[in-house]
Amino acid sequence: MGSGMVNPVAANNPGLIYDIKHHDYIQYLCGSGLFSDDNVNIVVRGDISCSHIRGIKPKELNYPSIGVTLSANSPTVIFKRTVTNVGEADDVYKLSFDDPKRVRLDVSPQVLSFKTVGETKSYNVTISFKTIPMPPGDYSEGLLEWDSGKYLVRSPIAVTFV
Repeated sequence: MGSGMVNPVAANNPGLIYDIKHHDYIQYLCGSGLFSDDNVNIVVRGDISCSHIRGIKPKELNYPSIGVTLSANSPTVIFKRTVTNVGEADDVYKLSFDDPKRVRLDVSPQVLSFKTVGETKSYNVTISFKTIPMPPGDYSEGLLEWDSGKYLVRSPIAVTFV
């Protein structure tokens, strides 16, 4: 599942962006626990010591795609995303979403109002089971969209059950 068909003209004027810095990726690599310092150094072409960096979990990376794992021991995941208005002043985005099957999706707030270009807003996402935990290995997909009437910003959602 992706965010939609690539439209190069629209990509030049997306409305909202999930702003992310180089250091955020380093924190992600260090926080994942999957990479040694040598591996991180190869990727970032630098001299990084993960023991000196506050690592972040994958859900903390301010990325438009959303991927989470739910289990009987961890039936709810909560995280935050921050978007920057690169569209127009006085834009208002309304939320719509397709819940992943068997999963409850709560987003707050459900309207993002921007007064200026360059302004940032955050929203919180809570993902949990609708019913009893699902069998390990199952997965579900959904979609979260912010729509201003002129701009449509999509975030695919993938939930894995372990």
